[in-house]
This record gives sequence, C-alpha cells and structure tokens, in this order.
Amino acid sequence: RFPSTSDHFCKSFRMPIGRLKLDVVEAKDLRNKDWFSSSDPYVKITLGNSSQHFKTKVASGQNVRFEESFSFNIRDDNKTLHFEVMDKDTFTSDDTMGRAQLELASFLSGQPRDSWVPLNSKSGAPAGQLRVIITFYSEGAAQFPQAGAPAMGAGQYAQPGWQQPPYGGGFPPQQPGYGAPPPGYGAPPPQAGYGAPPPGYGAPPPQAGYGAPPP
Repeated sequence: RFPSTSDHFCKSFRMPIGRLKLDVVEAKDLRNKDWFSSSDPYVKITLGNSSQHFKTKVASGQNVRFEESFSFNIRDDNKTLHFEVMDKDTFTSDDTMGRAQLELASFLSGQPRDSWVPLNSKSGAPAGQLRVIITFYSEGAAQFPQAGAPAMGAGQYAQPGWQQPPYGGGFPPQQPGYGAPPPGYGAPPPQAGYGAPPPGYGAPPPQAGYGAPPP
C-alpha cells in the first residue's frame, strides 16, 4: 500500500527521552484456545526497537485480572509498544490469543491514560480487549519513577470491566441455624421405681429340721 500521512509522521517523529510506566490491569472477552479446559492467558509486552520485554503472571479464564506494573526506559527511537496475549500450555507450545500495538506518541501528556486496547487474532478477527494504564515521564520530571517500580496494589484500580462471579468472591448465605428444642424436649421421664414387696414376701420359711434318727 502507499504510505499515509501517519506513516510519514511516525517515521519522522522522535520520542523524548524518559521512562514509561505500564500497568496491565485486566483482559476481557478473550477467545478460548483450549477445547476441554479453560484458557490460561498471560501477556507479553515488548518495546519497539528495544530488547526490553516483560510478561505478566498466568491467569485462568476469558475475563481475567493481572494488575501488574512494568517500567521501560524510552529513547528517541522507541515509538511503539507491542502486546501479545498468550495461552499457557503444558505439553505443547503456547498459543497466541490476540495481539495489539500502540503508538507511544499518543501518551506523552505526563498523566496516566487508562485505555481498553482491542486485540486481534493472527487473521485479524476480534479477539477481546486488554486494559492498560500508561504514564510517560520525561527525563528530569519530579515524579520520574525508578526502574523496577513496584506494581500498584489491587485497591488502586477501578472495578473490573466484566461481571464478578457469584457472591462476589465471598461466602454464600448461611443456612438458618437450629433453634431451641420443642417444649417438653429434655431429659427422658423418670422410670417407675419398684415399690415395697407385697405382704408375706420376705425370707423363705424355715425348713423342718432333722430330729434324732429312728431307733
């Protein structure tokens, strides 16, 4: 195809020196690549014209949260950020679930920019979305982050863009407890005791003794 105006701009544009902080928050509507089980996605991130690359932890499902942060050193020729969502496999090579590319020229304001990035399969079909927060710090900025800055805590992100599982991860409602036993339910009633023996019931009568032997 013929080069467009944007192509010419990207070739002539020079990135300012600085550092880019990337928060990979979550993904949704991912395509399941496994026939008999759920997918185990993770994200590979590569900075264009650079050897800098990272990957997230492995999650499970088609709507997942990663909540991990990464920091890139930016030179004037680092203009793109590449994302590849992979499905972790145990006995075969990992499969590509979706890809995306961002032009960094749109993220130079110095303010965090929260974006849902469309993912596409190798054939170009829609393959879900990836939510990222990108902040660029020019060299010498007051809030210039250190390399390897720790990831944000989970509480610093907004609520996920997909529905939570039942009970919101908590416990289901408890069943009603058992109350007090019904009236009269207690120790068994006393058994009827044996009274005094009937009259005449006592020691056996004396036996007749043997007298003197007959003559």
